[in-house]
Amino acid sequence: MGAKNALRIVSRTTKRMGLVAALKGVLNFRLDKFMPNLLISKWEVLGDREAIISGEKRITFSLLKDRVFRLANGLQGLGLKPKDKFAELLYNGNEFFEAFFAGCFIGCPMPFLNWHMHGNELAEAINRGTPKLLIFDEEFTDEIIAIKDKLTTSATFVVVGSRAPEGMILYEDLIARSPNHEPDIHFIVALNPYTGGTTGTREKH
Repeated sequence: MGAKNALRIVSRTTKRMGLVAALKGVLNFRLDKFMPNLLISKWEVLGDREAIISGEKRITFSLLKDRVFRLANGLQGLGLKPKDKFAELLYNGNEFFEAFFAGCFIGCPMPFLNWHMHGNELAEAINRGTPKLLIFDEEFTDEIIAIKDKLTTSATFVVVGSRAPEGMILYEDLIARSPNHEPDIHFIVALNPYTGGTTGTREKH
């Protein structure tokens, strides 16, 4: 990144927040105030540099900011409020990182689901996470349809891929139709892993 860019990021963050607020954010460990401004400043300063390489896709920091803001606004438009959860069932890719950062910005924890789980075990994992929305790769569409009636909290389904069943939303359509202005920020660290693939779940008899 280099010292010059680091100084530019600090300067931009301070300008966004104001010097006093920035110092208070650092000294009082108010990450909820400092981190979103730091991330945005970093994305703006690094601009056209590659942030994510996902298969044939090259996502620059500018494009990452655009897509994260669009997704965050899209999720808020679908009714998610701070502390609401949305779960993901994704492979490694830019969508995972976009969803993670969007969740951070809008204050929504994101349970990570283990894609090795199937059937009742997967349904139980989703229900325990209590998400109001589920983002999943289209490869898992049949799996989700098979357990959909067993899900107690997930009412909205977003599909990463080229096709979505009736009543579900395509991820890229949500990105495209949502505004790219800065969302209503309630910053948290959205990490919310759910174990199950290695330790298993206890079946009820």
